[in-house]
Amino acid sequence: MDIITVTPINKGVFKESLIYFSAQDVTLGSIVVVPIKNRQIDAMVIGIENIRNVKSEIKRADYSLKKVLKVKTRRLFLPEFITACQQTADYFATNLGQVIKSVTPKIILEEMSEELLVPNVEINISVQTDDNVVKLNKFIIQEEDTERIGYYKSLIRESFAKKNSVFMCLPTATEAAKAAEAFDKGIKDFTVILQNNLPKKVLLASWTKAVTSKHPLLIIATPLFLSLPRHDIKTIIMEKENSSTYKDLSRPFIDFRIFSEFLADQWHARLIYGDLVIRSESVFKTEKGEYTALSPLKYRSFSEAEQIIIPNGITKDATQKNLTALSDNLKLIISDSLHNKKKILIYSGRKGVAPNTACNDCGTIVHCERCQSPLVLHRLAEGKTDQPYIYICHKCGLTKEVEDRCPNCGSWRLALLGFGIDKVEEEIKDTYPDSLIFKLDSTTIKNSKKGQEIAGKFYDTKGAAILLATEMAVSFLTEKIDTVALVAIDSIFALPDFRISEKIFNVILKLRRFAEWRFVIQTRNPSEKVFSYAIKGNLLDFYREEIEERMKFGYPPFKVLIKITYEGIEKEVVAKMETLRDKLIDYHPTIFPAFTPRIKNCYRMHLLIKLTPAQWIDQNLLGELKSLSPDWIVDVEPESIL
Repeated sequence: MDIITVTPINKGVFKESLIYFSAQDVTLGSIVVVPIKNRQIDAMVIGIENIRNVKSEIKRADYSLKKVLKVKTRRLFLPEFITACQQTADYFATNLGQVIKSVTPKIILEEMSEELLVPNVEINISVQTDDNVVKLNKFIIQEEDTERIGYYKSLIRESFAKKNSVFMCLPTATEAAKAAEAFDKGIKDFTVILQNNLPKKVLLASWTKAVTSKHPLLIIATPLFLSLPRHDIKTIIMEKENSSTYKDLSRPFIDFRIFSEFLADQWHARLIYGDLVIRSESVFKTEKGEYTALSPLKYRSFSEAEQIIIPNGITKDATQKNLTALSDNLKLIISDSLHNKKKILIYSGRKGVAPNTACNDCGTIVHCERCQSPLVLHRLAEGKTDQPYIYICHKCGLTKEVEDRCPNCGSWRLALLGFGIDKVEEEIKDTYPDSLIFKLDSTTIKNSKKGQEIAGKFYDTKGAAILLATEMAVSFLTEKIDTVALVAIDSIFALPDFRISEKIFNVILKLRRFAEWRFVIQTRNPSEKVFSYAIKGNLLDFYREEIEERMKFGYPPFKVLIKITYEGIEKEVVAKMETLRDKLIDYHPTIFPAFTPRIKNCYRMHLLIKLTPAQWIDQNLLGELKSLSPDWIVDVEPESIL
């Protein structure tokens, strides 16, 4: 009989380790089922001690040990994978089991059979750093999609010749399926697709092939399958590197791009980041020599379509009280396209409403005087001040009292603006009642199959048709479209994300690729540099300005951000935050209310710490963060600081 230490593989259990006893044979790395309160959960064995050696400690304990209920498999993960998970757990101040759960499909944990055991190799759970091990370079490729795919095909042939497998990771199942089509010819028999929306039998068969095949494979999968136990993977490709989907927005908040770096180091594999527009962090690291460009970075993106910016796009209809989403100029372009029996994609920045404040006389949008981002109107808590509203800049955090007059022309006629796809759809139907309209957004796309079906019908339509779409629709686009128009995109600048300019730039360039005849941006802020850079395909000047602002305000890659959140009764939250701030005073933390301070009657506050990359991981700070109760939410490298 043994006393075993396990780490729970469950996102809802926040204990780093638990102790049980087992009469069954287990080894390090075994997957077992253990009881926690009234639940039964999976856990991985990370420590084993013969009961004879700890009898006295057990007798003195003020609790009784529970028994392991079941041994599911003696070994599921490679030791290098476990080490990478532990490194990732430390980086994101979480526990090992939660990271393992994030990169392991539930169905694999439930259905794994003994015949698919990882070969019997020694497992060391602790993280070892060997200075003598030379870590292979990490690479980036910033090219058009067709050029990147061409390079990947050459790389796969080279890897197969060396009897090595390639793992191509994509952020979503839709993009993974789309990527698989590009590699269908020639190596179909040696390609495995792993995505969680596959039928159970198909997924298990694909996993079995990926684990047991003696021939090198191309594995195309989402991050959930990075736990695949295959020794010959010597190349990891993180395709669509700029996708925010790679960052987990729920606990444990890990970024799979960072996990892939740890995993590549452990596997001694090369890591390749690829996209049309690589993140500014990655370009900066390339300039610093941390990454290597596979080919000279292309800082210019070309398009043969006519490029049009329509200023003051949101106008007021003289016969209506409501503001309209489609300007007269844009309506002329749409009418012209329909008359010529051409297809049109009309993109709306988001489904919901994100307000800007604009002057109805001169069209000026109220901007932050420090960083020029749109100021967003917020309502303060009642009783806090005589002034019920305040402006907040979501980029640099500047706050400003609300003024009644336009800062440009002095007009009193200020109005809140912000339209989503539903408003655009309403106006399209009213203006073009006989047109054929398709819609791709979260209300119409229940799954990837439905999205592909809608996009397919749009492309198959003979003659004129209109496709209304939000960002999620981009992955379903497969062919050129005559006219692509972006409307209501200004509101996206109001989102509380310091990366928002880069995200908008990335979306515009990706949509611009599909425009064959005309590419149109409708905006109330035509002087916004992001639009100018995107229309011209000017990646270099955009990057220079973006990285300069990141440095100015202390954002990645210059700082590692650690955001700690607490919510509850306001007085209690404020008191606890102040106590934690005092405890972490050596790290110069700041505390502030959340962007939406009250959710369901709970008051929310954040504590923010900024460290240089060299300062993180600080073991003392890591210990403090891991000792916090589950009521505290720790997010390292958050998507938003507000």
